[in-house]
Amino acid sequence: MPPPVAQLDATLAPSPLAVGLPPKPRRKRWTFDEYAAITDERSRLHGRRVELLNGEIIERAAQLDPHEQSIYKIGRYLFRAFDEPFVIILQGTHKIDEANAPEPDFCVLPKAPPKEGYEKPDPPVLVVEVSHTTLAHDRRKAVLYALARAEEYWLVNLIDRVIEVHRDPRPDPTSRTGLRFAMRTVAQAGETLAPLARPGCLVEVERWMP
Repeated sequence: MPPPVAQLDATLAPSPLAVGLPPKPRRKRWTFDEYAAITDERSRLHGRRVELLNGEIIERAAQLDPHEQSIYKIGRYLFRAFDEPFVIILQGTHKIDEANAPEPDFCVLPKAPPKEGYEKPDPPVLVVEVSHTTLAHDRRKAVLYALARAEEYWLVNLIDRVIEVHRDPRPDPTSRTGLRFAMRTVAQAGETLAPLARPGCLVEVERWMP
Protein backbone atom coordinates (compact mmCIF):
# COMPACT_ATOMS: atom_id res chain seq x y z
CA MET A 1 0.00 0.00 0.00
CA PRO A 2 1.56 3.33 -1.00
CA PRO A 3 2.14 5.91 1.77
CA PRO A 4 -0.31 8.81 2.14
CA VAL A 5 0.37 11.81 -0.09
CA ALA A 6 1.19 14.06 2.89
CA GLN A 7 3.70 11.54 4.20
CA LEU A 8 5.25 11.12 0.76
CA ASP A 9 5.53 14.89 0.31
CA ALA A 10 7.25 15.23 3.68
CA THR A 11 9.66 12.45 2.76
CA LEU A 12 10.58 14.00 -0.59
CA ALA A 13 10.67 17.65 0.54
CA PRO A 14 14.23 19.00 0.39
CA SER A 15 15.78 20.27 3.61
CA PRO A 16 16.67 23.98 3.87
CA LEU A 17 20.36 23.08 3.72
CA ALA A 18 19.84 21.00 0.57
CA VAL A 19 18.47 23.94 -1.35
CA GLY A 20 21.01 26.36 0.04
CA LEU A 21 18.70 28.30 2.37
CA PRO A 22 20.52 30.13 5.16
CA PRO A 23 19.97 28.85 8.69
CA LYS A 24 17.62 30.82 10.89
CA PRO A 25 19.61 33.65 12.53
CA ARG A 26 20.15 33.48 16.26
CA ARG A 27 20.22 36.56 18.47
CA LYS A 28 23.56 36.98 20.21
CA ARG A 29 23.70 37.76 23.92
CA TRP A 30 26.67 39.96 24.65
CA THR A 31 28.70 39.83 27.86
CA PHE A 32 29.94 43.02 29.43
CA ASP A 33 33.56 42.24 28.49
CA GLU A 34 32.58 41.75 24.83
CA TYR A 35 30.55 44.95 24.87
CA ALA A 36 33.38 46.93 26.43
CA ALA A 37 35.85 45.57 23.86
CA ILE A 38 33.86 46.52 20.76
CA THR A 39 32.82 49.93 22.05
CA ASP A 40 36.42 50.76 22.97
CA GLU A 41 37.83 49.51 19.67
CA ARG A 42 35.25 51.34 17.55
CA SER A 43 35.39 54.61 19.49
CA ARG A 44 31.92 54.21 20.92
CA LEU A 45 30.63 52.88 17.60
CA HIS A 46 31.46 56.01 15.62
CA GLY A 47 29.88 58.40 18.11
CA ARG A 48 26.55 56.59 18.44
CA ARG A 49 25.25 56.29 22.01
CA VAL A 50 24.60 52.68 22.97
CA GLU A 51 24.09 50.69 26.15
CA LEU A 52 24.02 47.02 27.16
CA LEU A 53 20.58 45.90 28.37
CA ASN A 54 19.77 42.28 29.12
CA GLY A 55 22.66 41.12 26.95
CA GLU A 56 21.62 43.22 23.94
CA ILE A 57 23.31 46.34 22.57
CA ILE A 58 20.66 49.03 22.32
CA GLU A 59 21.14 52.35 20.54
CA ARG A 60 19.92 55.32 22.54
CA ALA A 61 17.57 57.83 20.98
CA ALA A 62 18.95 61.12 19.69
CA GLN A 63 18.72 64.00 22.15
CA LEU A 64 16.23 66.65 21.08
CA ASP A 65 16.16 70.24 22.32
CA PRO A 66 13.79 69.62 25.29
CA HIS A 67 16.00 66.79 26.51
CA GLU A 68 19.15 68.88 26.28
CA GLN A 69 17.53 71.81 28.09
CA SER A 70 16.56 69.58 31.01
CA ILE A 71 20.01 67.99 31.11
CA TYR A 72 21.53 71.43 31.56
CA LYS A 73 19.12 72.38 34.36
CA ILE A 74 19.48 69.08 36.21
CA GLY A 75 23.27 69.17 35.93
CA ARG A 76 23.44 72.59 37.55
CA TYR A 77 21.36 71.36 40.48
CA LEU A 78 23.23 68.08 40.98
CA PHE A 79 26.69 69.62 40.89
CA ARG A 80 25.61 72.12 43.54
CA ALA A 81 23.86 69.55 45.74
CA PHE A 82 26.44 66.76 45.65
CA ASP A 83 29.95 67.85 46.60
CA GLU A 84 32.79 65.55 47.65
CA PRO A 85 33.00 62.67 48.30
CA PHE A 86 30.07 62.17 45.89
CA VAL A 87 30.85 61.75 42.20
CA ILE A 88 28.43 62.61 39.39
CA ILE A 89 28.74 60.63 36.16
CA LEU A 90 27.11 62.28 33.13
CA GLN A 91 25.89 59.82 30.48
CA GLY A 92 28.57 57.27 31.33
CA THR A 93 28.51 53.47 31.34
CA HIS A 94 27.32 52.02 34.64
CA LYS A 95 28.09 48.32 34.95
CA ILE A 96 25.41 46.41 36.84
CA ASP A 97 26.29 42.84 35.92
CA GLU A 98 27.68 40.89 32.97
CA ALA A 99 24.55 41.49 30.88
CA ASN A 100 23.60 45.04 31.81
CA ALA A 101 25.51 48.30 31.48
CA PRO A 102 23.09 51.18 30.93
CA GLU A 103 24.15 54.78 30.37
CA PRO A 104 21.84 56.93 32.50
CA ASP A 105 21.81 60.68 31.98
CA PHE A 106 23.10 61.15 35.53
CA CYS A 107 24.46 58.67 38.04
CA VAL A 108 25.47 59.92 41.49
CA LEU A 109 27.93 57.63 43.26
CA PRO A 110 28.90 57.81 46.95
CA LYS A 111 32.55 57.91 45.96
CA ALA A 112 34.80 57.74 42.92
CA PRO A 113 34.52 54.53 40.89
CA PRO A 114 37.56 52.29 40.28
CA LYS A 115 40.14 54.06 38.14
CA GLU A 116 41.12 51.10 36.00
CA GLY A 117 38.99 48.82 33.87
CA TYR A 118 35.26 48.42 34.23
CA GLU A 119 34.95 47.21 37.79
CA LYS A 120 31.48 47.31 39.27
CA PRO A 121 31.09 50.60 41.20
CA ASP A 122 29.33 51.10 44.52
CA PRO A 123 25.52 51.32 44.36
CA PRO A 124 24.37 54.79 43.21
CA VAL A 125 22.65 57.10 45.64
CA LEU A 126 20.66 58.56 42.74
CA VAL A 127 20.06 57.73 39.08
CA VAL A 128 18.33 60.25 36.81
CA GLU A 129 16.99 59.64 33.31
CA VAL A 130 15.40 62.39 31.23
CA SER A 131 12.70 60.95 29.01
CA HIS A 132 11.02 62.60 26.04
CA THR A 133 10.62 60.12 23.19
CA THR A 134 11.55 56.92 25.10
CA LEU A 135 9.25 57.04 28.12
CA ALA A 136 8.10 53.41 28.07
CA HIS A 137 11.67 52.19 27.60
CA ASP A 138 12.98 54.30 30.48
CA ARG A 139 10.20 53.08 32.75
CA ARG A 140 11.22 49.49 32.04
CA LYS A 141 14.76 50.34 33.11
CA ALA A 142 13.58 50.87 36.69
CA VAL A 143 14.10 47.17 37.45
CA LEU A 144 17.71 47.46 36.21
CA TYR A 145 18.45 50.31 38.59
CA ALA A 146 16.80 48.32 41.37
CA LEU A 147 19.16 45.49 40.46
CA ALA A 148 22.02 47.98 40.80
CA ARG A 149 20.75 48.68 44.33
CA ALA A 150 20.38 52.38 43.58
CA GLU A 151 18.85 54.22 46.51
CA GLU A 152 16.47 55.91 44.13
CA TYR A 153 15.72 56.38 40.45
CA TRP A 154 14.19 59.62 39.18
CA LEU A 155 12.56 59.53 35.77
CA VAL A 156 12.10 63.09 34.50
CA ASN A 157 9.01 62.69 32.34
CA LEU A 158 9.00 65.59 29.88
CA ILE A 159 5.75 64.44 28.27
CA ASP A 160 3.62 64.84 31.40
CA ARG A 161 6.01 67.32 33.04
CA VAL A 162 6.39 65.26 36.21
CA ILE A 163 9.19 63.41 37.98
CA GLU A 164 8.52 59.72 38.64
CA VAL A 165 10.39 58.75 41.81
CA HIS A 166 11.34 55.11 42.50
CA ARG A 167 12.80 54.18 45.91
CA ASP A 168 13.58 51.22 48.17
CA PRO A 169 14.91 48.36 45.97
CA ARG A 170 13.74 44.99 47.27
CA PRO A 171 13.72 41.37 46.09
CA ASP A 172 10.71 40.56 43.94
CA PRO A 173 10.32 37.15 42.24
CA THR A 174 7.93 38.66 39.67
CA SER A 175 10.61 41.03 38.36
CA ARG A 176 12.78 39.88 35.46
CA THR A 177 15.85 41.05 37.41
CA GLY A 178 14.74 39.63 40.74
CA LEU A 179 14.45 43.10 42.29
CA ARG A 180 12.02 45.99 42.07
CA PHE A 181 11.58 49.38 43.69
CA ALA A 182 8.96 49.01 46.41
CA MET A 183 7.95 52.68 46.37
CA ARG A 184 6.86 54.77 43.40
CA THR A 185 5.53 58.32 43.65
CA VAL A 186 4.95 61.06 41.11
CA ALA A 187 6.01 64.64 41.86
CA GLN A 188 3.81 67.12 40.01
CA ALA A 189 4.34 70.70 38.90
CA GLY A 190 4.20 72.98 41.93
CA GLU A 191 5.69 70.32 44.21
CA THR A 192 9.24 69.94 45.53
CA LEU A 193 11.36 66.92 46.30
CA ALA A 194 14.87 66.14 47.51
CA PRO A 195 17.26 63.20 47.15
CA LEU A 196 17.45 60.83 50.10
CA ALA A 197 21.20 61.46 50.28
CA ARG A 198 20.68 65.24 50.33
CA PRO A 199 17.34 65.83 52.10
CA GLY A 200 18.02 69.54 52.54
CA CYS A 201 18.51 70.19 48.82
CA LEU A 202 14.99 70.75 47.58
CA VAL A 203 14.20 71.11 43.91
CA GLU A 204 11.01 72.40 42.34
CA VAL A 205 9.71 69.98 39.72
CA GLU A 206 8.97 72.74 37.23
CA ARG A 207 12.57 73.99 37.35
CA TRP A 208 13.76 70.80 35.65
CA MET A 209 11.34 71.09 32.76
CA PRO A 210 12.25 72.69 29.41
